[in-house]
Amino acid sequence: MGLSLYREVGDRVLISTALSNLGRAALYQRKDEQAQKLFEEALELGRAANDRWTIAYALSGLGRLAGRQGDVEKGRALLVESLALFEHVRDRRSVGRSLLALARIESRAGHGARAARMVGAASAINESLGIIHTPPLCARARGHPERRAQPTGRGSLPGGHQRGPGDEHRADSKIRKRERSHCTIAA
Repeated sequence: MGLSLYREVGDRVLISTALSNLGRAALYQRKDEQAQKLFEEALELGRAANDRWTIAYALSGLGRLAGRQGDVEKGRALLVESLALFEHVRDRRSVGRSLLALARIESRAGHGARAARMVGAASAINESLGIIHTPPLCARARGHPERRAQPTGRGSLPGGHQRGPGDEHRADSKIRKRERSHCTIAA
């Protein structure tokens, strides 16, 4: 509904942002062709509006997609371009996220040390913004101890649910799986 309203109003920046958000949703669902189209349209509208942030956001999505598809050079180039634009508009959170995406690409390309430096830079940015979570796989790559919430044992959970035996193991397993998807560092 939001996208159709933005189209009615004709606001290219809002349309571009909505398209990039939809592109990210498609990307997470592994609908690569759909994501590609959404990011490309978002990029075209961002450029037409001459809005650096929306251009960077679309480029970041295209870079992530290219990297996942194995096109290291294209993914790297798109993410580097998005980083420069995010830095220009002073969006440090997006700089950190793009650095992590670029680290994944560098890791897949066999540049583990470079990837680890990027993870370190992204973690430093996140910590300066008050985001104090470094996924354990990333932390190990940087030689730092793991930083994450520890299971607290039995007790009440939201919605009146009670923890039972084995819940800590299941929660820990989910955390590890999520962290592997967020930060892959080559050995």
